[in-house]
Amino acid sequence: MVIIVSLVLLLAGVAFAWPDYINGQPSNYRPGDSYGYFVWHSGHWHLRTSTHKDLHVFEGTISSDQDIWIKNRGNMEPDDGDYVTRVAPNQLSFRLTTQGDEDGFGFATDGSYLIFDLKRDGLKVMTEHINIGASNFHPPANPFVLNR
Repeated sequence: MVIIVSLVLLLAGVAFAWPDYINGQPSNYRPGDSYGYFVWHSGHWHLRTSTHKDLHVFEGTISSDQDIWIKNRGNMEPDDGDYVTRVAPNQLSFRLTTQGDEDGFGFATDGSYLIFDLKRDGLKVMTEHINIGASNFHPPANPFVLNR
């Protein structure tokens, strides 16, 4: 009986784990030197923006089928209008003003998926500027969905 319960728990953990390609900080993420969005999972979710010299405004939403919690607000600068907020129990909205460095935040969810809708300077950001996980995966479209 113990073996069966252990097997069920093991399989459930595998079924509900995030895929490996989203794990770990993107290898091309160098704050102030890299450009774009950098998203990864490592205990919880991380979203960072980085630019070279020019000022850019990064905005977007992150949604799920379950609640989302803000874990930290990283290098956000409220005087620049930066924020991350829960607009609904299962949705975050954010604005990050980044120039020559990084901004970002951490969040967590028990959901089975996340939907990201990412903009830069009021326009949908091109997917080559979205880097996910240590392998620097670029989603096929924006908005995009990450499933467990």
